[in-house]
Amino acid sequence: MTQRIDIIVNPTGGKGTSQAALQEAEAFLSAQSVPYTVNKTAAAGDASRIAAKLCANGSTKIAVI
Repeated sequence: MTQRIDIIVNPTGGKGTSQAALQEAEAFLSAQSVPYTVNKTAAAGDASRIAAKLCANGSTKIAVI
C-alpha cells in the first residue's frame, strides 16, 4: 500500500513558479497512482504550523514546494 504524501506549498512563492512546480508534482504523483494532499499556505509561519499538525496526525511523508 502506498502511503499518502502531504504537500505544503506557498502558492505565491518563487514569483509564481511554485504553482508550476506543484502542477508538475501533481502530474507525476497522479501518473504513479500515489495519493497526495495539497496544503496551501496563506500567511507567514503557515508552513511550520501545517507541518507540525501533519506530523502530529501521523504523516511521515511531507514535501514542501
